Amino acid sequence: MDVNVYQNFSLYHCGIFILWSPKLFRTFNSEAESFLKMFVEHSTQLYGVKFCVYNVHSLIHFASECLAVDGSADAFSAYPFENKLKEVKAAIKSGNRPLQQLIKRDAEVGNAPKPTVKTVKDGSVSMPHLNDPDEQMEGRQFKKLNVKKV
Repeated sequence: MDVNVYQNFSLYHCGIFILWSPKLFRTFNSEAESFLKMFVEHSTQLYGVKFCVYNVHSLIHFASECLAVDGSADAFSAYPFENKLKEVKAAIKSGNRPLQQLIKRDAEVGNAPKPTVKTVKDGSVSMPHLNDPDEQMEGRQFKKLNVKKV
């Protein structure tokens, strides 16, 4: 194994570890920022300029984002939902009406009740939606919900 590759990965690992920790991200934020900047700089030398795509470049700004939201990366990361993304992608069979497809798949496996609105308090519905023959959803559907400010 190339020692330069290992050391470069160590920069990435240490920077992310610090920013992921609720106890460390504030105290060692500048160190994490330095580690990630060095990682990006050395990555272009080790793997070429094409390696430094937008996601890799974004690591340079990651430490300041943690300070901006006043939370560790774990507090605002979408990582816990990445496993669900695989299921979502598998449920969508085509690019046509993906949300409707997801709702139908959830209803098929019993994870979600069929969406219905029985009453609308402090508001009104308008713009009736004509049922599409391809849609299997029951009940009245609307395109607009007006809610009174409280």
